Amino acid sequence: MNKFLIAVWGNPEKWNEVEYVYENESKKAKSTLPLIKDVDNPDKIIIVCSDTLSDNYIHAFKNPSYKDLKSASENSIRNFCKVNFGFEPDKVIVGYGFGEFDNTKFSGNASDFYYGIFKELVFAFIEYLNFENETIEVIFDITHGLNFTPVLTYKALVEILGILAYVFEVKFKTLNSDPLVGRGKVQKLNINTIEEAKIVPGLVAYKTSKRPIEPFSGLNDVDENELKNLGAEIDNLLKQNNYERSKIYIFLSSFIFGMPVYVLTYLPDHNNLKAQIDCLHGKFEEHISIKCNQKIEVCRKLKFHIGFENLVKAHLVSFILSKKGFEGSTEIPLRAIKDLRDKIYEKFPIESNRIDKEISDIEKYQYELSENFKTYAQIRAKKTHELSENSKTYEEIRDKKISGDIEKRNFFAHAGFEYNSIEIRKNNDKIEIKINENSRETVEGLLKDALKNA
Repeated sequence: MNKFLIAVWGNPEKWNEVEYVYENESKKAKSTLPLIKDVDNPDKIIIVCSDTLSDNYIHAFKNPSYKDLKSASENSIRNFCKVNFGFEPDKVIVGYGFGEFDNTKFSGNASDFYYGIFKELVFAFIEYLNFENETIEVIFDITHGLNFTPVLTYKALVEILGILAYVFEVKFKTLNSDPLVGRGKVQKLNINTIEEAKIVPGLVAYKTSKRPIEPFSGLNDVDENELKNLGAEIDNLLKQNNYERSKIYIFLSSFIFGMPVYVLTYLPDHNNLKAQIDCLHGKFEEHISIKCNQKIEVCRKLKFHIGFENLVKAHLVSFILSKKGFEGSTEIPLRAIKDLRDKIYEKFPIESNRIDKEISDIEKYQYELSENFKTYAQIRAKKTHELSENSKTYEEIRDKKISGDIEKRNFFAHAGFEYNSIEIRKNNDKIEIKINENSRETVEGLLKDALKNA
C-alpha cells in the first residue's frame, strides 16, 4: 500500500483532550491523529512542524547549535505522540519558521519553509513509495496547523503529487476538524473532509537567473561585503558540484512538453542530483547563525530560490524514470521511446497520440535506414519524391527539407521529431535516434525558451 497520513502541527503542549468524530467512529484524544490513524489505517505517518517549537526547550542547551534546535523540535513531537498516543510518527519534518517568541527570535526569508518542506516531502516519498502498487492515497490533516504552515505544506504536496500522478493513481483528501477555540465547553468535534480529489498529472517549472540558494539581504546585521562573500561561496559550491542550470531546464521542459528523445538524452542521474541537493541544503544550514542575547536569535543568512525547487523536481522525475527502467543515453532506441509513451504519457492523449504518429512515420522508413546516422530530413527526402503544385524539381524540394532550418512550431508539433533536429540509423535491426549535433544549440534554446520566467 501507499497510504500516507500527513499532518501539520503547531505546538501540542497545551492541547486538551476532546472527543473527535470521524467516519462514524469516535475517540477522545488531544489530537485528531489517533482517530484518523484508526479509521484510515495509513502505512506511514508524517508530521510537519516548525523549528520555532524549540522555543519551549531552548534553556536545555548552554550554547545551542541549529541542529540542537531542530532535534528539540522533532523530539517534542515524538515524545508527545509516544506519551499521549502510544506510538510515534514514522517521520517528523521540521521546517524553517520565523517570528519572535518568549525565548527565541527566528529571522529569514519566509518562503524557506516551503522549499525546505518541499525537499523533505520529496525525499520521504522516494524513501517510502512502493512502485509495485499503482495507487497513492494521501490524507492531509490541517486541524492543528498554524499560520502559514498549512497552506505552504498543501502547495508543496499538490506540486509533488502532480508529478507522482504521471505513474500512479493519486487520491488526495484534506481534513479539518470543527473549531475548538472560542466555543467554551465542547463535547464532540467532527473531523470534516474539506477536499477529496483525484490528482491530475502535471509538472510546472520556471526559469530564473538566480542560483538555487542566494544570500538573504533582509537581515540587519549582514552587510554588503558579507553578502558578496556569501555569493562567491555559493558560486564555488555550484562549480564544485557541476551544477548545470541549463541542463535542468532542458530536461524538465522536455518532460513537460512530451519530447521523448530529449527526455532520454538529458535524463540526469538522480543520485547525482540528490548529492547536489544535499550539498546545497548543507550550505544553507551552515549559514544559520545563533546569537545568545536577551533572546536566542536564529538568523538564516541564505535563502532558497525557485532553482532549488527545479533541482528537487528534476531529482524526483529522474528517480521515477529510473524506477520505470529508463536510462539516459545519446543514442535512443525506438523501443525506449515506445516505453516512455506507454509508461509516462499514457494519461496525456494529445502527447501520446503525437508520439504514436511520429513513431509510426519513422517505422515507415525503416528499410531506408543504414548503419550510419543520417538526418531524418535526408531519409525522408530520399524516399519521398515530392512535386509541388508549381512543379518544383525533387532536388529543389530536397534541398529545402534538409536545409537545417528548424521552426519552433514544427519542433513542438512533432514532439521533438522535427526532421532536421534528429538523426536516425538501424543498428542490428534496431532503430536508434539521436540529436543532430548541428541543431543541438537551436533545440536546446527552444526547450529553455518554452519555460516561463519566474
